[in-house]
Amino acid sequence: MTSKIWTQILVELNQKLHSQKRKIILFINNASCHKLKEGTQLQNTKIAFLLPIMTSLIQSLDQGIICSFKAHYHQFIIRKHLAAIDQNILAKAFSKTVDILQALHMVMSAWNLVTAQTILNCFRKAKFTLQSDEIDVQESEVIQEDQVSPNAKDLGISAKEFTELISCDQEL
Repeated sequence: MTSKIWTQILVELNQKLHSQKRKIILFINNASCHKLKEGTQLQNTKIAFLLPIMTSLIQSLDQGIICSFKAHYHQFIIRKHLAAIDQNILAKAFSKTVDILQALHMVMSAWNLVTAQTILNCFRKAKFTLQSDEIDVQESEVIQEDQVSPNAKDLGISAKEFTELISCDQEL
């Protein structure tokens, strides 16, 4: 990410929000790439920077959204790998069968399985709440987490193995 790309993304987002007559606030870390080009005006987008030492403690993505996304993505990979095993394809050969387009489709599908309720819960956990603690989430978006979240039982592994699987790259 660069400041130029970041500014371009925000300007396009701001224009879209303006046409929809919506306003948002973005909570972001203060990475150097998040500086806007001088003179950039965002009427529909307000930016609030998180304190450097607090980012991982209160950032809603770190409160479970990433974990939910990774669990869904890993589920797709494991199911694809199990299908390859059923066809007697070895792990080394399997790793060469997933191309970037397939990976991007799995990323999109995994993200679509992260529910509005999960995101709402993570914002609440990070202490981002409205005074009334009510957020307008359309009924169709609110899906019970256990209806779509992969779990150890679905994958035929222990709870410990499942936890290790979805957190295997947490330190990267």
